[in-house]
Amino acid sequence: MPLDSNGVWQYTETDDVSPFSTFMNLGMGSVSAAIAPLVVNSGFKTITNTAGSTVVSGYPCQSIRLGPFIWTWGRWTRTSATATQTWGTLHADIPNPARIVEVGDFNGNVSRVYIDQSGNITTTGTSTSGTTLSFQALYLAPGVA
Repeated sequence: MPLDSNGVWQYTETDDVSPFSTFMNLGMGSVSAAIAPLVVNSGFKTITNTAGSTVVSGYPCQSIRLGPFIWTWGRWTRTSATATQTWGTLHADIPNPARIVEVGDFNGNVSRVYIDQSGNITTTGTSTSGTTLSFQALYLAPGVA
């Protein structure tokens, strides 16, 4: 009796319950599909920096999906003044939220950090060379209830 990729028992015709494996598996496919989002592990994925920002040494900007949760964090420094407040973009393998607002440290002050439906990580306020941003966010993957 093998386990499928989600750890759900799937009977075969060689099991002791043969030839009832089809009967025994009724519902197992739906159970496996239902728990699939809970066993996901994307591994660490690097957040893409936007022009004008660099990652602070020793603070990798990354995201990871563990089951239904997405944890993302970053610390950047502006290398040039810019009116655009996009600091980075989530990796394509990380589901984007509908839109979340998180509190971060923006140049020593508490600031809102936004992650939009496109995965862009943005702030509000003036950004000059040397401005820093640090943040962490934890959210449920879209479609997970």
